Amino acid sequence: MKKILSVIIVAALLFTAIPLTASAETTNGKCGESLTWTYNIETKELVISGTGDMYDYGYEENYMWKNVETVKIGDGVTSIGKGAFFECYYLKEIYIPKGIKNIGHWAFYYCLSLTKITVDPSNTNYSSDSNGALYNKNKTTLYHYPSSSPYTTYTLPASVEQIDLGALNLCGYVENFKVESGNKYFSSDSTGVLFNKDKSKIIQYNIANPRETYTIPSTVKAIEDYAFIFAVYLKEITIPNNVKSLGYSAFYMCQNLEKVTLPEGITYIPIHCFSSNKNLKEVYIPASVTFIDFCAFDYCENLTTVYYGGTLDQWKKIDIDEYNDCLYSATKVFSNAPSENKAKIGDLNNDNTINSADALSVLQGATGLITFTAEQKEIADVNKDGSINSADALRILQYATSLIPSL
Repeated sequence: MKKILSVIIVAALLFTAIPLTASAETTNGKCGESLTWTYNIETKELVISGTGDMYDYGYEENYMWKNVETVKIGDGVTSIGKGAFFECYYLKEIYIPKGIKNIGHWAFYYCLSLTKITVDPSNTNYSSDSNGALYNKNKTTLYHYPSSSPYTTYTLPASVEQIDLGALNLCGYVENFKVESGNKYFSSDSTGVLFNKDKSKIIQYNIANPRETYTIPSTVKAIEDYAFIFAVYLKEITIPNNVKSLGYSAFYMCQNLEKVTLPEGITYIPIHCFSSNKNLKEVYIPASVTFIDFCAFDYCENLTTVYYGGTLDQWKKIDIDEYNDCLYSATKVFSNAPSENKAKIGDLNNDNTINSADALSVLQGATGLITFTAEQKEIADVNKDGSINSADALRILQYATSLIPSL
């Protein structure tokens, strides 16, 4: 959706210096041992000609054609270099000729205006589909989905076995991911989110879907790298206790996310995990966390409260890397989760009191008399053994009658 892409473009421009002046000047140079490039600043067209492989490009090394809109690649070119068009925000389409044998990683990443990639049918190494996505020839690996492809649904073919890192991160229009019947490696559900086959990993959240809240299924154990990147509609996310692993930049630039409760058992918060969440106000960090990596909470300037599941002495022992200043400036509340989260365990009827009525609801759910939602299952499973039964009901009764001090 246009809102998603406009937010991403504005955010990207804040962090990237791009010359925006134009003239009738044409610039040129080498882009391979036997390749040359010519860029027309006025028409914003880039022509790559000659024979052989293209150079690889690091961050900002492709500044010469940063404003490119159209690219013509000669038939003698045999590769597109790593990062060749990285952050070319205005590139709209690209045609891959038959001679291309290799396309480097991140070649089209952050090409936010890209509507389609078209591969010459005679190319023996690559192919594309009707949505403009780039695959290997037999479509077992998805390399890149264009950010501005206008389709609101994307169906992953049955043949796909692997998705390249970042391939689906910036799908600005896709509200629902689907998976073709017969695929052995991936799946989706009614929310349109993409998972691995047994739904133990979230691969990609559908960032164009306008929902404001999302509950991760209880089957999920790992949130993959970039899984929720730029999910700008989300205000609240529920992460179940089964999740034990968070990916690199998993929640990067979720600008409207206000509150996060991390599940017990998480030990590591990776690089950029919650970076640039400007509306994040409170976070619960369990006592199990031992390392908070570089920039995990960078640019979270409105973070006011950190609830920590351990003591002050335990907090001091956490290895907190650089650029997490907001964790120091925020108010810390020790040995306590937010009250609304703490009260949920065992409180099936949500009346802020745990008593025999809750125990009865657990028994009714265990015997199939009532059906629990995913969230209610988390609340009912008080002993955290993965099943809901009479043992959970008994523990609630013991707690309600003060026979045990806590659930």
